[in-house]
Amino acid sequence: MDVSATASVKAAAEALTEAWGRLDILVNNAGYMAPFRLLLEADDDEYMKAWDVNYWGTYRVTKAFLPLLLWGGDKTIVNMSSVAAHFMGAGGGAYHVSKFALIRFTEFVQDEYADQGILAYSVHPGGIPTELSSNLPEKLQFRMTDTPELAAHSIPYLTSKRREWLGGRWVSCMWDMPKLVSMEKKIVDKNLLKFQCTGL
Repeated sequence: MDVSATASVKAAAEALTEAWGRLDILVNNAGYMAPFRLLLEADDDEYMKAWDVNYWGTYRVTKAFLPLLLWGGDKTIVNMSSVAAHFMGAGGGAYHVSKFALIRFTEFVQDEYADQGILAYSVHPGGIPTELSSNLPEKLQFRMTDTPELAAHSIPYLTSKRREWLGGRWVSCMWDMPKLVSMEKKIVDKNLLKFQCTGL
């Protein structure tokens, strides 16, 4: 499935409908990082590709598969975001801002479909050395010390049961998952793990 092509995404959704007729959990994992360049030096096609995969790709897949989720059981959407959404990084605007927008998109999906049972949250998979992260500047490569197993273990843990309080929130696989779950009351009471503008 090519998440940048609507026809490809719709074909995949139709194939899944014919095969199973429902979907319990959707994990949007496709991502792209454009080479780090300042705005005036950025390649427009590379910049837009980051948006087309990171934001619009998730939009296309979520929209196409949402009906299957509504027919399913767990009705859970996990959108792969990045800790980069929380930081400024000269030259990384395409990736950072598209991931920022993805987190807000996740909040909107949660807000619009929670009353129908949808549970959507964003997840940072960790700093994993991949083809994508090879576009990070050399000075940031030292942060890529995690393994794919980090997310491979954390996401099944999070989705092993419905945790409605996680809806619309951002979670990092680098955290201690049982400890995170134990902090449910504090997180809900203070409305943590969401983007907010606070104070004047």
